[in-house]
Amino acid sequence: NSNKATVKSFKKNTEEIYSTHNNVQDMLSTLYYLRSQDFSKMKPGDEVVLTMFFDEKNYPFKLRFLGTETIKTKF
Repeated sequence: NSNKATVKSFKKNTEEIYSTHNNVQDMLSTLYYLRSQDFSKMKPGDEVVLTMFFDEKNYPFKLRFLGTETIKTKF
């Protein structure tokens, strides 16, 4: 709610607070967020855009949907 991220370093025994963007994701929550998207309604070229917080910085992140592919395996 405050658009702040607390970064704790157990190795250096430090704690720092950084400003973040609204609805920011860390690397792991980005994967979970993308898994929850309904790709069945997307067309090739559509994009999912979000902000990722990593290494004390905010990074723009963009996933471009290229399409679907059906693969056959013995499983």
